[in-house]
Amino acid sequence: MYYSSAILTLVIQDLLSTVYATRVSDGRPVCIKRVGSLSFELLSLKALHEDTGRFDPENHCIPVIEVFVDDERKEMSYIVMPALDPVSPSRFKRVSEVVEFTSQVLLGLHYMHRKKIAHRDCSLHSIMSDARATCNGEDDHNRSSLPRQCQTSSKAASATMTYYFVGFRGAIECLPGDGRFTSEHQYTKDQEPPEFRDEELPIYDPLHLDVFLVGNMLRREFLDKYSNVGFLRDLIKHMMHDAPEERKDARGVLRVWFRILPRISSFQRAQRLHRLEEPWWRINLLPKIMSSTRTWGAIKKRRSPGIIRGESGTVDVRPEGYALT
Repeated sequence: MYYSSAILTLVIQDLLSTVYATRVSDGRPVCIKRVGSLSFELLSLKALHEDTGRFDPENHCIPVIEVFVDDERKEMSYIVMPALDPVSPSRFKRVSEVVEFTSQVLLGLHYMHRKKIAHRDCSLHSIMSDARATCNGEDDHNRSSLPRQCQTSSKAASATMTYYFVGFRGAIECLPGDGRFTSEHQYTKDQEPPEFRDEELPIYDPLHLDVFLVGNMLRREFLDKYSNVGFLRDLIKHMMHDAPEERKDARGVLRVWFRILPRISSFQRAQRLHRLEEPWWRINLLPKIMSSTRTWGAIKKRRSPGIIRGESGTVDVRPEGYALT
């Protein structure tokens, strides 16, 4: 066993599904999940990372480090994945962080659908973050190969999270227009999709459902909370149409987003997020007062005393040193 944990043996014996451990070789924290060897959760994760998939810049599905079969119960397997952090809405402070989050989520959605995998639970609790991959360069391919519109500046990139879709328990392989699922087959806690409002249990397309769920998440977590993320409105409109067939597919949504990105200026990206209930003076007046204060402070520093001018020249008598010029 290449992973150590004080409770690993106990947890596996008690047949709990998930345990956190440490990889002995490098001390990396990992998550080990017990699944059925033939479960679609395992099969879908393998399909998403097979061949060159793990190096695809669009792949924002939780990486699979290793898979091993239970020695005593061959019908059970264990998936080793990096230990990630939950995404808390309160951690978003600036518009640029919302732009980065949206770009990565839409790229990940497009990648899953390109691989013919529907997630069916694309809510915020199904997305987790990893700052470690960004800080130590392990996941640099996800940034350097991104479309230019999705890349942040080098200064901001060092502090940017990498986001991953997790929770593939309800994932299913399907083709566009595959309508063999009813609202009984739902794995999301989000009850707002129109597909689930009809009491007659209509057939629905899981790919269209994923698009709605991501749009609803962006609306609920950002557009309904902040006043300076209005650029999301047009994107969400294309994702949340009541008629599923009228919604853009993942590729179409990504194209809409690429048209929006150039219109988000660097000034707007640098702004802190303004909550809808914030008073106007806090948004418009307070930053100007603070800017004026900083400017006046800089002027005072430039006019600091310590320069003596005489017939023999100018002497700098400030503590930094004495110089005759």
